[in-house]
Amino acid sequence: MNTRIALISAAAAVVALPTAFAAERFEAEFTYSPVEVSTPEGAAETYADLEAMIENYCEPESSQNRIRERTATENCVKVALDDAVRKMDKPEITRIHEASQG
Repeated sequence: MNTRIALISAAAAVVALPTAFAAERFEAEFTYSPVEVSTPEGAAETYADLEAMIENYCEPESSQNRIRERTATENCVKVALDDAVRKMDKPEITRIHEASQG
């Protein structure tokens, strides 16, 4: 059995960014197997897939101001990953996420 979570990310938490970035939002579904995320190896693979998907959604379409866009992308990924991990509520995923946050 696979489980789906809906992800919603808003870069609005980043006050210093231009309105164009602050208004960006996305919704996405991520499907994972609860059985797979119960093992360290499966959880690591699932987390990597989740992170890659989120990074793809958060990537800006243009590169006019690389510093602001990098900051916006990093914050978008952080907000979306935090939300996804919270919604998944799986100990192995949470452990990996906390370790990646340093």
